[in-house]
Amino acid sequence: MSAYELGDYARAFRMFEPLAADGNANAQFMLGLMHAQGQGIEQNFYEAAKMYRLAGNQGHTGAQVNLGSLYENCKGNGPCNSEEAANWYRRAAEQGDAVAQYNLGVMYGIGRGVADNEWAAKVLFRNSAEQGYAPAQYNLAVSYERGLGGPVDLVAAYAWYDLAAQRGYDDGVNGRDKIAARLTAAELARAEEMSLSLLASYATQ
Repeated sequence: MSAYELGDYARAFRMFEPLAADGNANAQFMLGLMHAQGQGIEQNFYEAAKMYRLAGNQGHTGAQVNLGSLYENCKGNGPCNSEEAANWYRRAAEQGDAVAQYNLGVMYGIGRGVADNEWAAKVLFRNSAEQGYAPAQYNLAVSYERGLGGPVDLVAAYAWYDLAAQRGYDDGVNGRDKIAARLTAAELARAEEMSLSLLASYATQ
């Protein structure tokens, strides 16, 4: 990892190879990453997928998420299968990975690789949002604003937009300000209180 972090990718790749061959999931993940990014080796998404799969089958959530992304985005000579993408995201999501929960939520929201299910999407967005993942906080706010997967709740929408905004997510600022114009003074006060409460609950986790 020191060689990798110093940018000596060729040396890092040579050192990761025997570890990966011995079944080290972290080394397998790193080889997958380096194949995918063309670091120390010619870029090859097929080889990246092979390494990610080896690590993913050992429960490495980063490898599971990255393999899901390869399947979803059909990059280069890599695999391409939306259902497989959802399966790998699900494996990481079930281990609590916030990015996987968000990605799988998006797939449920648009019915890609899985049956369209707005309620499932909202649950996954919430699980991810509660870990502080700003894109999920934004999408959860959209769900509350539009009544996707449940009733419309503009107070909750404001609170989640505000949390995304505080994480530096620009669309969260726009969403929060748009909702604020639709709330009464009392509702806005409740929304701000909810945002502070949510923020405090995550700070103690």
